[in-house]
Amino acid sequence: MSNKIRLTQGPPAKGDDFFDREKVIQEIWDRLECSSILLAAPRRFGKTSIMLQLRDNPKNGFTPLFFDIEHVESPEEFILELIGEIQKNKDIWNKIKSGFFSFFKAAGERIEEIEISSIRIKLREAKDVDWKDLGKQLIKLITENEKRLLFILDEFPEMIKLMIERDRERNTDETKIFLGWFRKIRLTMPEDVKLRFLVGGSICLEHLLGQINCIAKINDMDKIKVGPFSDEKAVTFIQELFASDEIGINDGILKAILEHIGTPIPYFIQIIVKALQTESRNLKRSITPEFVKEVYENYLLGTDYKSFFRHYYLRLKEYYAGIDGKKDIVAAAKSILTEISILEKVPKTQLYQLYLDDTHQSRDAEGFGELMSLLENEFYLEYVPEDESYRFFSKLLMDWWYRHFGMLKNDRRGKVK
Repeated sequence: MSNKIRLTQGPPAKGDDFFDREKVIQEIWDRLECSSILLAAPRRFGKTSIMLQLRDNPKNGFTPLFFDIEHVESPEEFILELIGEIQKNKDIWNKIKSGFFSFFKAAGERIEEIEISSIRIKLREAKDVDWKDLGKQLIKLITENEKRLLFILDEFPEMIKLMIERDRERNTDETKIFLGWFRKIRLTMPEDVKLRFLVGGSICLEHLLGQINCIAKINDMDKIKVGPFSDEKAVTFIQELFASDEIGINDGILKAILEHIGTPIPYFIQIIVKALQTESRNLKRSITPEFVKEVYENYLLGTDYKSFFRHYYLRLKEYYAGIDGKKDIVAAAKSILTEISILEKVPKTQLYQLYLDDTHQSRDAEGFGELMSLLENEFYLEYVPEDESYRFFSKLLMDWWYRHFGMLKNDRRGKVK
């Protein structure tokens, strides 16, 4: 057994708290030899933890730089974010900073110090300097001095979402221009240079790019999806989490935990382990298979732990509203999830009818297909090809959804199993 790991439900897991994912990490390093990568995962699947592990433990001669770009809402801010992070790496920055003075001087602009604030002012005021030229110069300077560099861009889809919203407010097309520029940067690297980009995020990037007809702008990137643990890894993870609290568990407890949560999603495992540890202390009771069932039904699915799952409900309104800007998809998504939480598995045709009812359409197979793909890509649902039906990807999320929203329709399920 490895070093003890701690529960990390909030911040990303780092160091000894990082568990498993060796195969995914090795696959990433292998594929980076040939292409940049889109790392796809819903929230709480450990995506950022994987990225930080890549940053802290580089391989194959790569120098990694990590960028959290969730707050970025324009191409200009993206370039400034790159510059700001590169400045923190003194070895790289000292090699390229003189090139920035030369760049602004050639454009007829004077800049006394290379600070983000002064560069931002120049970008806004200078007639002959824009973000595309500055970004191109930045990449050129870096690749002249660093031959194996990895840019890790966390929350890239969130940035694209903000850019799209900004374009809609201003009636501009800067997001499309940026995506074209970014793709060209990736495809025009010198042969002796391996500058790679690892972009990741929790929102379905393909869905966002589909809204602006730009899916082709990422077709050069290799996609890697971060999935749940295997059953074997889940068992070890649960054992180590309990060991960190000096609690021993037997096979019966392990079996009960895995049966209740279903698909072993790391975040959900941490939630149930935390709930068992907390309620065991509060109630002064030993953890047994029966206690697992009691905590699961009376506490984990109840109001005490609602904040851990509420995000899955709220994000529908935040990210799904106005697909294609034509109709309200949120009501349809909620109806579909509620129906499946009640019946546990629902034929595709039945869900299509719910979609039509909520979107007030007489026919819209394309829109329905897009919504279902989005729910699949974000691990709400999974498709069952044998009988052309859908079910929840996570039993725990299904049970939570049913507990809080299942009574919105006629109850045809009964008690949570």
